[in-house]
Amino acid sequence: MVRRVGTFFLLVGILIIFISFGSDERDSQAIQIFCVGLTCALVGLVIWYRTREPSQSSRFRLIKKIASRDKE
Repeated sequence: MVRRVGTFFLLVGILIIFISFGSDERDSQAIQIFCVGLTCALVGLVIWYRTREPSQSSRFRLIKKIASRDKE
């Protein structure tokens, strides 16, 4: 569930960054919009990255397979 929140912030941040690039005005308002989008994207990326599930290690896959076969 938390990973979905991170994905949401990441996508919203990217959308806001694209909106700031698409604006014609070069004033402080566009820079503020860009900074808000960048902050949302970074927060979303950090949340998304930290809540990922650890990958299964296949380092000793063959040994584990042989050991479980011997127990049966």
